[in-house]
Amino acid sequence: MAFISQIKAGDFNIRVELRDLSATQDDFGGVTNTYATVHTMWANKNVKSLRDVEEKFQGNELQSYSRFVYTIRYSSETKNIKSNWVLREVGTTNDLDIIGYVIDPRKEFIEIFVSEDLPTESPV
Repeated sequence: MAFISQIKAGDFNIRVELRDLSATQDDFGGVTNTYATVHTMWANKNVKSLRDVEEKFQGNELQSYSRFVYTIRYSSETKNIKSNWVLREVGTTNDLDIIGYVIDPRKEFIEIFVSEDLPTESPV
């Protein structure tokens, strides 16, 4: 991963959404949890480390997952980020759980650490 000071404007090449959990109650008293987009912005995506690729059993299938870092610009909209939000790349339907985030001391950038399941099937 590049140092934050080395990131250029052109490196922010992935459009992402920060999404917040909202609960709505139906007519029968049941609660439906959905995510609503709080803010859409450009981000820089990096793998944290190839050593962080891990495996877990989900059901009867072995799943691989890795940790990624998304760097976004600090702004009045993004400074209120919460750890229970999710991050989604625009154009996908995969909500990525936010493991944690770090706000740059100069308040220029926010690094968001997420966990993402990796495909188990070959794309070929």
